[in-house]
Amino acid sequence: MMLKIAFTVYVLLIVTAATGMTETGSSQRLNFSEQVFDFGHVGIDFKLFHTFYIVNNGTEPVAIKSASASCDCSHVRLSDSLIQPKDTVFFHLDFLTRNFYGPTTKSMEVVLDDPEYPEMKFYYLSDIGRWFGGLKPEPISLFFLPGAGPRQVTLPNQAFSRISWEVHNQSDSTFKISVDKPVAGKGEKLALTVEPRDNLKKGTYLSNFTMYVTTDPDAKPVILTIPVKIVVY
Repeated sequence: MMLKIAFTVYVLLIVTAATGMTETGSSQRLNFSEQVFDFGHVGIDFKLFHTFYIVNNGTEPVAIKSASASCDCSHVRLSDSLIQPKDTVFFHLDFLTRNFYGPTTKSMEVVLDDPEYPEMKFYYLSDIGRWFGGLKPEPISLFFLPGAGPRQVTLPNQAFSRISWEVHNQSDSTFKISVDKPVAGKGEKLALTVEPRDNLKKGTYLSNFTMYVTTDPDAKPVILTIPVKIVVY
């Protein structure tokens, strides 16, 4: 875990040096989402999703020449190829964990028609197929068939005196999350419930959500991402 934290800091230093910006991302004309997103611990052979964005605070449009991921395990979709003044462009990323195990770092490069910031890099991290301190969700993914009701996810606490969790990120609004048990002592389980939205149209929806698990007030949170698949007939 400490190695992963150190590596995350290293990536942040690269980002700052390359762009002259902080992780929260701001310049006089362009603001952007976090440049490093950590999916944390996740199972093997799942497709994960995250959305980055760039905001144009200037008075002139900024064209996006290209947006590409660093490997064929990932793809990027743009909401638009031109960032109008006072507008936002979203970069919808998907990442397949199939051929990986352990810590991974991938990147997405955005090339802009902007002399001040001609390119930006966004990084996404994960730790695939491994579970820190036995913190493995049950189940590690959710699959909803048509007509299926809510499903519960639990997190057994086998090693720590006390753990808690909270929702950090949800990739879309196709489902809702209710945290049923936010705190668990040793030998207990955290719990949450996931329920598909009742207004979804016919189709198959792939999504995920990310939880931050606190094991110690002074420690970095343990990050878990749980894939979600919903089928609607």
